Amino acid sequence: MKKAYCLGTLLLCGLIISGCGSDTSKLEDKIDKISTKVSKLDKEIDKLSKTGIDISKSSSEKTYTKTKDSKEKSKESTTNDSKKEPLKDLFAKDAIAQDEHAKIQVTKVDFVESTSPVYESSGLVVVYYTLENLGTENIAPYLKTSSYIYVSEEDDVSDTRIQDNGLSGYDAFKKLYENSTLNIKPKAKIETASAYHIKNEDKNIKVQIGTYEFTSSGEESVAAKTFTPKEIKKAYKKNEKIKNDQDKD
Repeated sequence: MKKAYCLGTLLLCGLIISGCGSDTSKLEDKIDKISTKVSKLDKEIDKLSKTGIDISKSSSEKTYTKTKDSKEKSKESTTNDSKKEPLKDLFAKDAIAQDEHAKIQVTKVDFVESTSPVYESSGLVVVYYTLENLGTENIAPYLKTSSYIYVSEEDDVSDTRIQDNGLSGYDAFKKLYENSTLNIKPKAKIETASAYHIKNEDKNIKVQIGTYEFTSSGEESVAAKTFTPKEIKKAYKKNEKIKNDQDKD
């Protein structure tokens, strides 16, 4: 297209010269200059064509294309950001709560009906977990539990957190309780457990794990699992021989 235009220009100049008679010296000089410029332009067009640049597109078309591509990328980015990763099952291999201080993974959740008479509750939620110290100072598991494990009583109306009360007084959990009171060195890992008193046996028990930011309200957890009253009572029956020392005759 560009080359055709340039050739047309030269032809027009030739016709002008033919009609001007003898006084053509100045016009010839101008035409020589135009020819030189056209020759340079042809070379530039050839270079652009070889590099794969489409010179037929106008600036406005290119600007529109860039703007459209930018909007599409922005839309795609927003869509990806709005998609949250699905909540993991509490017992999945990659269900881990971790920050710069510790790494915690729940290995088991059980329920025991027998509790200390000091507490008004129908039973215990026992959460078994492994704890690895990732920090630079010693840590005590029983002090760290509340920052990573969130246990609550849940129904269609409410979700109420229940606090960790320890496992003291149970022979069946003696070793786990002792581990929870140790000062764990950096890079060390132990198996331990925490207990939570059930206040309303008609509600579901929900166990979640996450880092410090989520534990105040139970939001933004990494993994979770809900246990129904039926499942809890079944566990009570299985663990009916587990007694608190104060319950023994």
